[in-house]
Amino acid sequence: MSPTQPTPAAASEILATFPLSAGQTRCWIMAEADPGAPVLNVAVRWSLEGQINGDAIAEAFRKVIARHEILRSSFVAPDGTPVQRVHQDAPFQFSTVDLRPVPDVDQQERIETIARETAADPFDARQPGLIRATLIRLSGTRAVLCFVVDHRCFDGASIGVLGREIGAALDGTFDDLPPLPLQYGDYCLWQAELSATGALDPERAYWRKQLQDAAPFELPGDRPRNVRTGRQIATVSHDLPPGFGARLRAAARQAGVSPFTHGAAVFAAVLHARTGIRDILMTTQSTGRIEPELEPLIGMFINNLVLRFEVEPTQSLAALIAAARPVVEGALAHQQLPFDHMVAELNPARRPGQPPFTSINFGLQTVFMESRTSGEMSLRSTASHAPAAINDLDLAVMERPDGWQIVLEYDATLYDGATAEDVLAQTVAALHLSLDKPETPVADLTKGRPTDQPTVDSVAVLTGHPMVETACVTGSQAYVTPAQTGSFPLETLPGRLMSDLSDTLAGQITAISVVQQLPGPVTGHASQDTLTEMSEMWSEVLGTETLPADAHFFDLGGHSLLAIRLLARIRDRWSAPVTLIDLYETPTLGGLAALVSRTAPPLAPPVATTGDEPGIMRLRRDGPGQPFVAVNNAATAVALSTLPGQDRPISCVRLFEITSALDENTDFLEVARRCADGVRQAQPRGPYLLYGNCVHGNLALEAARILQSEGETIAGVAMRDVWEPRFAQKVHSDRRLRSQDRWFALRLRLKDWRSGHLSTAALLGSYGIFHRTGVIRALHRLRLIEHTQWTDMEAEMERFISRMSRARDRYRPEPIDFPVLHVITPITPRGRLWKTSMGWEDVVAPDKLETHWMPEVVLSEISRTGIESFAETMDAFLARHAPQ
Repeated sequence: MSPTQPTPAAASEILATFPLSAGQTRCWIMAEADPGAPVLNVAVRWSLEGQINGDAIAEAFRKVIARHEILRSSFVAPDGTPVQRVHQDAPFQFSTVDLRPVPDVDQQERIETIARETAADPFDARQPGLIRATLIRLSGTRAVLCFVVDHRCFDGASIGVLGREIGAALDGTFDDLPPLPLQYGDYCLWQAELSATGALDPERAYWRKQLQDAAPFELPGDRPRNVRTGRQIATVSHDLPPGFGARLRAAARQAGVSPFTHGAAVFAAVLHARTGIRDILMTTQSTGRIEPELEPLIGMFINNLVLRFEVEPTQSLAALIAAARPVVEGALAHQQLPFDHMVAELNPARRPGQPPFTSINFGLQTVFMESRTSGEMSLRSTASHAPAAINDLDLAVMERPDGWQIVLEYDATLYDGATAEDVLAQTVAALHLSLDKPETPVADLTKGRPTDQPTVDSVAVLTGHPMVETACVTGSQAYVTPAQTGSFPLETLPGRLMSDLSDTLAGQITAISVVQQLPGPVTGHASQDTLTEMSEMWSEVLGTETLPADAHFFDLGGHSLLAIRLLARIRDRWSAPVTLIDLYETPTLGGLAALVSRTAPPLAPPVATTGDEPGIMRLRRDGPGQPFVAVNNAATAVALSTLPGQDRPISCVRLFEITSALDENTDFLEVARRCADGVRQAQPRGPYLLYGNCVHGNLALEAARILQSEGETIAGVAMRDVWEPRFAQKVHSDRRLRSQDRWFALRLRLKDWRSGHLSTAALLGSYGIFHRTGVIRALHRLRLIEHTQWTDMEAEMERFISRMSRARDRYRPEPIDFPVLHVITPITPRGRLWKTSMGWEDVVAPDKLETHWMPEVVLSEISRTGIESFAETMDAFLARHAPQ
């Protein structure tokens, strides 16, 4: 069958032009290097059973194409720089082939021929219409659907998205799908901005260290490589026995790794067995969908990751699998750097006709398309044929609806079929060994092949260095605790050790991390006076010299991140249940040491507050000025209380400590009433000056309204970066505003992380994928990050804010007629489409609302910068609105 070409879409209106993503650029380069080759064709097959309506299937495809801009795109380079153009519409080629007259025994061969021809036919990427489908009818109730998409528009995870939406169209529920939060072009703009800001510099640093001095890895071929003839793809496969998936998952779970890590480590052992090389490189692909808003999109998001395994012949398979864990988790944690950027950064040796680093790829996963029933027809994923080879070897361990299968695609111009069969058989045998006899030495797989170098005791070498106290090694990653290094900066210690020990540890250790304590349980008690040891701890956290007993943590530059680190060390050292609020209320070295002495084991219940006022922090109890009550934001209250001239009572209502557990149906007004009760407890009578930032500002406003309705005077409400709920809803429903807000928030997180205002734990924790894949928990167990939460807040505060934010979004404030000071800082988006006061112009009386932009003010637990400006602005605001 020779499908006709799509009708050119010259008259189709161009809606937008976007830069290419990094992955699309890589595809563009491949297409330019080999014009007309089908290497970018993604071929997929679905098996259909039931009442099969070809017209309905074609219409379902057209609906999906209309929904996703990337499926209506073309690719051109008018000035030498490739771009993608989104068209108003795009042609869709849908063909039908009827094999019902063909005998059943001959149908499979015909299916293969048709599918291969369809997959091999190249697209003209200069025109939209880069997806086509062929329905092959086998009987009245059976068919095979083959479709092909240009890789610049599509990746593996897109198969699942397409399948779900095709199913919805066939079910009649397509119109019920939620609107797409973004389009692929928005992602391309974000990726370009991200790269330009320098936010990927830490990723570059990781890959420089991880792949430093890595030699290109390949499996020698049966004949010389001929780069001019191109690759010819061939495939061998093996069906794994029933129960394989369950056994693999159980073994991986017991080893504390993912099934992918288990499989990759076993494949590394096979490659070592066949080459004798210990430094094994292979590539794999990450989905690249690190944000939930990207998950419902069709597009090319995948990124190549290089996995580097150090294989020791004396290792057991179990030990190798355990050692593979930091390799895989480290790669996933640094997956945002595009592969081409990695190549440009490291500039590895180029080899004609081969990808950089290695031409061997590994994957282990469930098929992207879930089996589903739509109406009276079922859809099921079946094995498809790749039209061309990119790598020398590509091993895929796949879970399909009918069981697990291992497939090896290979370059037939380089390897004989017998070699491919042998590699596959050896991998299958090694997988079974890893499940049946995990203590089998890797050397048992080598069949007498030579190894490349002797091994040394890495831990002994590291601890023999005068700057190292203790050490442990996981794979090629070493962790050390420092000895007395004098004035030598610890951040440069890894480089110093790699340099000093390069001859001894060459090829065995590729990265060294300095940690306060090696992974494992902390034991023992203080051997010195608590005050002395606490002083040393403060000096380490704050980077200062020895401190006196009256030293003030916050006056010395302490902020919430440092506080969390300090409290973690205190808990580990003394098992004392000291909380963040204790540090706020007892911020001196002597006071905190005394508290630790009182609360050290036997353990006392955590001290949440002082006195008999649960949830109330009193930072200044007296003064003639207007009392100031912060709602939840203790850091602002603490900072204000340290300023000269702020002679006023200052307190904070820690609402999440006096409010019972919130749920998804929490009523915002009910919590605001409890907030008002807490304010009365802190200050029995008005006039009231309340403060809150973000959702706490919404609470402060509503609490003030409640107090006003009860006859109290409201001197004012000061708030920072607070969104009016109706305006927030508008942003969510407006594509341009929503897109601007998303990328603004991401840039802000990266900026705060680079400046030290956001921990690595919180940066990673803000991405759902790192929670779902277990990376966060793994890094925490290794003591490489401080916590496993989504933010740097206390856990109780984080939960409170999450639930309250959802309750706030359902709440609609009534008009406000008391004075409101709204401070807008650089954490709030601004621009032509954005309201100056984030929607409060529509709620607060015009003569009562003052909105002030303060570009250098950060009022949060992370920083005290600009508190003086805020205090001056607030005092002036109070003076202007004081009763005459």
